[in-house]
Amino acid sequence: MEFIGIILILVLYFLPSIIGYSHRNFGSIFLLNLFLGWTAIGWIVAIIWAVSNDKKETIIVNNNKKSVSEKLKELKELHDDGTLTKEEFEAEKKYILRG
Repeated sequence: MEFIGIILILVLYFLPSIIGYSHRNFGSIFLLNLFLGWTAIGWIVAIIWAVSNDKKETIIVNNNKKSVSEKLKELKELHDDGTLTKEEFEAEKKYILRG
């Protein structure tokens, strides 16, 4: 009976680590839980961190594989709708044509 009580206490103590196992920051959650879990604030912070959404990193890959004519067409549209001035249009056009 005493053994079951110890197991239950350990499970409750490490509950933030158990919940946060699949997080990207699991190691940090575990260390916070291990060293500061005995304090109420440390345990609460660890459990909040464990149940919060894991932010995914967004990687934007710019595959600039558009043809020169497609780039020029987009540039012309920006000039026609007033987004680019004549000078900006000419500078960008020279940049695109240089390659």
